[in-house]
Amino acid sequence: MKRYLKYLAGFSIVLLFLAMTVPQVSAQRNMLSSYGLTSDTVVNTATGYLELRVPGNASVSGETLIQVVVTEVSGTTAGTVSILGSLDGTNFIALKLREVATAVNTFAPADQAPAQTYMWRLVGNPALYYRVSYTGAGTMSARFSAKLLVR
Repeated sequence: MKRYLKYLAGFSIVLLFLAMTVPQVSAQRNMLSSYGLTSDTVVNTATGYLELRVPGNASVSGETLIQVVVTEVSGTTAGTVSILGSLDGTNFIALKLREVATAVNTFAPADQAPAQTYMWRLVGNPALYYRVSYTGAGTMSARFSAKLLVR
């Protein structure tokens, strides 16, 4: 009986150690501008980008969520926010959403304060690199940030 209890105690310690060292399948990251900033500002009709490379241990069978927040700085906030994906980090294309299999939705920020939020949900993890693109319209200045969650 003592031998059995020692074996069970040792086995429990091994299981606890394994549970603590297994990599997490969820990864939430801030997307970064080309300057390494977690947000970017778009003025008038300029285009700003935020990008991220997905970590190597990210799941391919779950889903990918990308959330963008647009905050008006001045003027009349307008334009188009979209998401793109790439396998090489250079050639980006529009991605397909889980809910809409034919095309990707774009988000059109309106002139409202203080901030607007939009989220895309993708099937699995279809790309290694993601880009959120915001092209302004008219006379405006807006700051945008994005987060990516792979689970």
